[in-house]
Amino acid sequence: MRQRRRRQRRRFRPQPPQSFGDVYARALGQRFYVLGRRRGGTDECPEETFELAGSTGNVYTVHVGRAPSCNSGAPELGGGGKRKPIEGDCPICFCELEAASPGSAVWCRAACGQNLHRECFDMWARTKKGQVTCPFCRSAWAEDPAMPSRVRMDRAAVSEGYANVADQLGMSGIRDTSSYSLWYGYH
Repeated sequence: MRQRRRRQRRRFRPQPPQSFGDVYARALGQRFYVLGRRRGGTDECPEETFELAGSTGNVYTVHVGRAPSCNSGAPELGGGGKRKPIEGDCPICFCELEAASPGSAVWCRAACGQNLHRECFDMWARTKKGQVTCPFCRSAWAEDPAMPSRVRMDRAAVSEGYANVADQLGMSGIRDTSSYSLWYGYH
């Protein structure tokens, strides 16, 4: 009797990709609710589909089976990120966001897709010690991959003898010494 070999849709990975670590950490650290669960598939290849409400209340569908999928839009999952329409008020200054000038707004690429004024976000980022987070969903802020190409050295501040572009990158210009030796700074 000749057995048929199933062709795998993707190459088997003995270890998950590096991007999985971020997704896994968020799944363990953020609150979400299972709204629905449907079982399917066969005994040989069971499948399940879940409806989840994420940390911002958005509802996502996750399919676990031969070809797992999720419609969350998270870039590391292949969704490309989902930016919400530029409308409503900025969560920091409470002034209206202007859809006519999308360059004046930044958005949470890591999770919720919400928009806020670039200047307001820069101010928010300067007040954060350590990792900068989204003001809406508190996920670690994912930078625009094209951001480094827009840095203008002629607008750089001088800090500790170096050109400092933290404000252009949405970073805090204050050094985080929390991981330094306890003796740092004592003479």
